[in-house]
Amino acid sequence: MTRGMDGCLWIFGEDDWREFQKMLTPKSPLDADYVRLERIFVGSAVECTTDPQGRVLIPQDLRDLAGINDEILVKGVNNKVELWSKERHDAFMQKYDDKEIEALGRAIQPSTA
Repeated sequence: MTRGMDGCLWIFGEDDWREFQKMLTPKSPLDADYVRLERIFVGSAVECTTDPQGRVLIPQDLRDLAGINDEILVKGVNNKVELWSKERHDAFMQKYDDKEIEALGRAIQPSTA
């Protein structure tokens, strides 16, 4: 489990975590952008285990970072699970109307040239 983007937490399986970690590994210790990303995501990561009832304890520092107090929203997103405070997730989702979603879609489309 590590901090995610937009105020959520990310949980990866072991193989997906290794792949994510590889993407963040600096090519050089002098590559400042990679080093910063490595500190942000790898540096805040914790290994999760479940209790006998299958629950996962979220460390207090990550709960504080994600604003998780009461209600938690759990979302499966591609190769990870996102944990959100319900309030923060609702606020995030309200930012985007159909036109903004279409613009995001166009921005990630591969070039046809």
